[in-house]
Amino acid sequence: VPSYSLSFDGVDDYVDIRAADGTEPAGLPLGSSARTIAAWIKPPSQGASKIISYGNNAARAACIFIQQDLKLRMDVYGETPTSGNFVVLDEWQLVSAVLDGSTGVKMYRNTTEVFSGTFTGDLATAHGTYYSTIGAHNYNGTPGAFYQGFMDNMAVWDAELDADAITAIYNSGAPIDLT
Repeated sequence: VPSYSLSFDGVDDYVDIRAADGTEPAGLPLGSSARTIAAWIKPPSQGASKIISYGNNAARAACIFIQQDLKLRMDVYGETPTSGNFVVLDEWQLVSAVLDGSTGVKMYRNTTEVFSGTFTGDLATAHGTYYSTIGAHNYNGTPGAFYQGFMDNMAVWDAELDADAITAIYNSGAPIDLT
């Protein structure tokens, strides 16, 4: 259980991770490049909300979020594989989404793989701008889909982490420093 975390009110709280001049952070994986997105979350109520969202006009954006029915979902501009397992309310859990550098995607809740499948569309085509935010999406400059609850140790890797790495991050139920 995290000692410190961010608390989001589900109304207007989010973290803008762009530079002060509005430029997107360098190094975030885009398009069909491999990536792993993970965060410890504790949502108190049911409702669709974004955990992280990022991207730009030059390449496909990515986000992971919780649907209204508490399913975990990864979105890469219109391609939306959805987990068959549910996020649990009022409980700390590690949620992870992994894109393999092609079209394969896996999602995990704690150490359990809850989805394995593929994107079917063109991951190299841009469709708009998601400014880089944690706890909401900021589509074309308009924030929305605000996350409600606690979040800790949000991280993005430019690599496909395997199940052993996800288990190491989970670390028997206690978060490790994701840096």
